[in-house]
Amino acid sequence: MEQVILRRMSTQTTRAPSNSYAFSTPISTEEFDFHHAITKKERSSRYLRTAIDYFTRVKGAEACDAFLNRIGLSRESSVFKHIYDDENWNSYALEVYLYDRLKDEFEDPYKAIWEFGVASGSGHLDQKDTLFAFKIKVAPVPIIVKKASEHTERMSLISQCHASWLDRNQIESRGKKGVALHFNYTRLPEGFDYPHWTSIVAGYGIVYGLFAFRKGLKETELKITHWPNLPSDLPSYNGKVYAFDKQTKNIIESESGKVIANAKDGPFELDGTMFNHHYEAICQFEYRPEPVWTRIARNTYQRPRIKREQALREMRDEIIRDLSVEHQAQLARYEKELSEKMAEIQALKIQQDGDYFLTSLLTKPLIVNRNESETVQSEFIVRQKKRFEFRNRKSELGGDICVVNNIQLQGRRYTAFVNGDAMGKSMQGAGGALVLGVVYNAFVTRTMFSGHQQNKAPEVWLRDCYYELQNVFISFDGSMFISVVMGLLDEISGVMYYINAEHPSTVLYRNGHASFLEEELLLRKIGTPGEEDHILIRIFQLHPGDVIIAGSDGRDDLEIGRDENDIRIINEDEEAFLRRVEESHCDLELIVDRLKEHGQLTDDLSLLKIAYRSDEKSVLPNIDGEMKDSIRQASALIREGDSERALTHLQELHARHPDRIEVLRYLGRVQFKLKKYEDALRVLQRYFESQPGDTEIAHLISLAAKILKKYDVAIEYGEKVVLRNPGEVNYVISLADAYRVTGNMEMARESYRRAAELEADNPQVQRLGELIAAASQAVVN
Repeated sequence: MEQVILRRMSTQTTRAPSNSYAFSTPISTEEFDFHHAITKKERSSRYLRTAIDYFTRVKGAEACDAFLNRIGLSRESSVFKHIYDDENWNSYALEVYLYDRLKDEFEDPYKAIWEFGVASGSGHLDQKDTLFAFKIKVAPVPIIVKKASEHTERMSLISQCHASWLDRNQIESRGKKGVALHFNYTRLPEGFDYPHWTSIVAGYGIVYGLFAFRKGLKETELKITHWPNLPSDLPSYNGKVYAFDKQTKNIIESESGKVIANAKDGPFELDGTMFNHHYEAICQFEYRPEPVWTRIARNTYQRPRIKREQALREMRDEIIRDLSVEHQAQLARYEKELSEKMAEIQALKIQQDGDYFLTSLLTKPLIVNRNESETVQSEFIVRQKKRFEFRNRKSELGGDICVVNNIQLQGRRYTAFVNGDAMGKSMQGAGGALVLGVVYNAFVTRTMFSGHQQNKAPEVWLRDCYYELQNVFISFDGSMFISVVMGLLDEISGVMYYINAEHPSTVLYRNGHASFLEEELLLRKIGTPGEEDHILIRIFQLHPGDVIIAGSDGRDDLEIGRDENDIRIINEDEEAFLRRVEESHCDLELIVDRLKEHGQLTDDLSLLKIAYRSDEKSVLPNIDGEMKDSIRQASALIREGDSERALTHLQELHARHPDRIEVLRYLGRVQFKLKKYEDALRVLQRYFESQPGDTEIAHLISLAAKILKKYDVAIEYGEKVVLRNPGEVNYVISLADAYRVTGNMEMARESYRRAAELEADNPQVQRLGELIAAASQAVVN
């Protein structure tokens, strides 16, 4: 036999498809656009990856590198990395281009093509032993067809295919005879609706193998055409989108609604490319019959050798069958173990979702808005990143939390609020939010029923709440942290007391403009050791119409794109959030929508909105001309040293305008300067009730009370000013001295330690240390 031709037959058309793996005229490197080829999402890169790996394994890494260099594709190039990443996609043209050149690197190109297909489809190369044809060097066509049918059944791991002799009527043409083989897919693995195209390639490879190794056969042509399968390979093609109707099997052009073809009719052509939705493939091979003298020789003097070879073949076939049985048994064991493991994983998944659901149920009642104030409005949004479903009930889980309540302190109503963001995702974050919610809500509830708690100043209440949270979180030994904005808003005066523990900056929205309240963050997350000494209570005076917005870092951590290495780009512009607030006019739902328009959320997101007297227009405090001139005259008298006249002037001014509270500030300061401490204390306390944000006046009240030996008042106001400004050494010294004279040596020594850390060389600090040491010694004696 001189030549055997194996080719694909189509009942619809005889024109070769444009992406045929018959590999027509080679395309030069200069003409092929790699960059354009990888932009088409038609084929998974894993097919080319396995072919390149196979080439490297058979020929060596150096040969593979040389081949890539010849086609102008370096391993270091971004194009090659895209092709080699099996999660990416490329075009049919690129696959054809590389396969066409890869096959030419092998002595038997088409055997290599078949092995590429098997490797791509199953991830294994042990199927090459099915090239069994060399075992039947010379055999009649019916025997060859029978062998092809037997071996094809165990040919592919992707789908089982049965080969049969389709046309027993041999066709003679120019001295050749033709036989057609029919490949029918009889079994598909679970999860596969259609046979994998690599099974077709491997099927042709078997037929090719039957003849390529026959005695006397020197050259063989093999033509393999890849028909993409439907529907997975045809969502779009050549810029058009197609739909596949599973019931009618119609291929429909989505834009026009035109029916292009019906998949039940077998392969069809679309813009020069063949597509296949059938469960079968047909190939035809042509051969020349054996010469009569070859047949005579085989049946006479060659018979003993043929019998020996036949016996050896049968022995080998038996061994292969035994090995195949063992292989099948081993595969069955592996499948059973895999099924058991998958069942365990599924059970663990259900258990995990149950844990998630239980945790979400525990967290939900802690995220509450119990604000009933008439002057302060509050609302919040919490969007947790982890979404899940448990027993058909959808829920979410994360580390963000918002809580709003109303409490009373020293006879004044406050709106208490907290916005927290616990470290970690899903369960870990939810654990932190759960702890904060339980501890904070318990502290608020205790305040509602405890006279001792209600007698605390707002600064002290915030400090004690912070300490309680810190003590709980620090007990987790560094495994749980949480950032918070936690505060109190005086419902009458509009003064806001708050703590920011490494939370994103709080936003003030006033008269249509948004700005940050904090220029720098001084306090680390709750749970960080040693932060107890750095607590800072911030004070801010809100005006009617002002809105405060606190939010977790999910508001800033937006994915705004991908770089050239497909690494996501995260927003680093913190002021972008200010623009979103202004665009939405503080509407929380609109803020979330605007954030999503500018990027993709990558973390839990929570936003807390506090509006002070939102129904009133924001007007800055104004002092009329007469009042301003009178206060200016009093200030001039004080600078001239005539404090008595200044006092008289201010008393007359207050008598004329008893409702103008700002006069009391200057009146009380003059009284303090003239050492009228009783009057000064009374006037300044009255002023401070209306303006509790004035830290300087709080310090004067503390000093006046200490001089008058009203040490409880001195300590109360001293704690206020130190909590507001812990870096002012004079405030700390004054408070430490008040503790000393009342005999509270533990607090006196603690305050002295802080003062020494601020200014160890300060003479007043050194004198304070001596007094505390002497008082402590006196207690011992």
